[in-house]
Amino acid sequence: MRRSFDVKNRRMHEVKLSDGIITLSPLRLDDVKAHLTGEDELLVRWLNGGPGTREGVEAYFQHCWEQWDMPGRSVLLASG
Repeated sequence: MRRSFDVKNRRMHEVKLSDGIITLSPLRLDDVKAHLTGEDELLVRWLNGGPGTREGVEAYFQHCWEQWDMPGRSVLLASG
């Protein structure tokens, strides 16, 4: 995959990776609706433990942003 720019000295929320066809970028508040719309019965049952809420997804995104700003590696799990 070709990077659209050098990501070495950028914070995670500024990173976008692209191969010219598909672009990957960190979560944004604009993505909350799509995240909730994409929940299906199996996701709710096995991963989220119940239907997601706007407040829950926003809190999860905030958690992701905080983890990305910390040095070192972290593992993020799906949440609703």
